[in-house]
Amino acid sequence: MITHIQLVSGRNLYELTFDLGDFEQTGRQMIVTGDFSCWSIEPPRNRNGFIASHCPQRTFTLQLPSGRYEYKYYDLIRREWMEVERYPEIYRGYHWDYWRNPFGTMNCVIQVPCAV
Repeated sequence: MITHIQLVSGRNLYELTFDLGDFEQTGRQMIVTGDFSCWSIEPPRNRNGFIASHCPQRTFTLQLPSGRYEYKYYDLIRREWMEVERYPEIYRGYHWDYWRNPFGTMNCVIQVPCAV
């Protein structure tokens, strides 16, 4: 879930903090992907956007310019999308809406505000 959004000083970007701590003990390896990453389901090389069950890091940040973004979580071990309908607990937190995608499932939508 997104737990924090903060303007990055002087960069015209916002920093979004995701917390995937709910999956620490589940054996899952989770990534957050969306239109900001071309919906890639490959483990990020720099580990940004990724948490493994054996990794002590619960949170990660993503820097994005203002705009509308769709995202969702993917489990690399089970090779499944973490659908909003099945796993509502991971989609609580800071986002504005859901959008039905072309596959008939829901994506989270977040609107990153314009920097002042």
